[in-house]
Amino acid sequence: MSRRQLPRGNRDAPGQAPLAAFHPLLHCGNEIAASLAEPGFFGAVVSTVPPLDKQLSRAPGLTTKKLYFLDELGRESVANESYARECILAGAQAVGEALADGQRTLVHCSFGQNRSSSICIAYAIIHQGWSFEEATEYVCEQNRAHRQYYAQQPCSNPTFHRILKQLSDENEDSRTPHANWGPEPTKKSANLLTAWLGLASLGGASLLLRRQPSSPPASAAAAAPSAESITAAELANSPPLSSLSSMSSLSLASLVAEPAAELIAA
Repeated sequence: MSRRQLPRGNRDAPGQAPLAAFHPLLHCGNEIAASLAEPGFFGAVVSTVPPLDKQLSRAPGLTTKKLYFLDELGRESVANESYARECILAGAQAVGEALADGQRTLVHCSFGQNRSSSICIAYAIIHQGWSFEEATEYVCEQNRAHRQYYAQQPCSNPTFHRILKQLSDENEDSRTPHANWGPEPTKKSANLLTAWLGLASLGGASLLLRRQPSSPPASAAAAAPSAESITAAELANSPPLSSLSSMSSLSLASLVAEPAAELIAA
């Protein structure tokens, strides 16, 4: 299929990408992704535009959290940028609450590449300790790995970048090693594990045999798309954003290998 034969970003199927490294139950998609999924697959749907059913009619009943705001591709006014920040923060909080309840969660916008991605990245920054740069890179990778559509440009709104970079900077002092829920270990974990296995292959086994079994070794702790047209009435009817409560960061302990010094001393 040639590039120009690809569907638009609001019409590709399944229209969403999993973000398992942020959380195993988190997905980011377009306006038809909720209706293309099996009934009940998503327990929570955070909508930044009205979701559509399979007949491309508006299906507001699919939404569990409504946060409509505009994607003006970097041309946002000061007021609209401020409102977008409020919605992104409220969306991150809604995602955190839904995932904490064990609900598979879809965050969607029109194309599934700017508004929805920004909410998912904000969730990763606030709740999982990711930096703006690494979270954005991961979302772009997942978008391109699981979807294919014309003019594919995930995370391309510079205004949203500025909001997320500010958010990342604000959380830098309290940042902890981020959780990575994905099937593959983090680079740091992989390096530690490789070093441990290398030590074992070079004589660690004989050292272990000489050890007294007094205590077990430490175990592992773990052309650009147009903006969606939203009427002023819809924006006005979007629920007011109350002051956001403080959001605690979640983290998984990184993989800990037994130090080589302990093996040698044994």
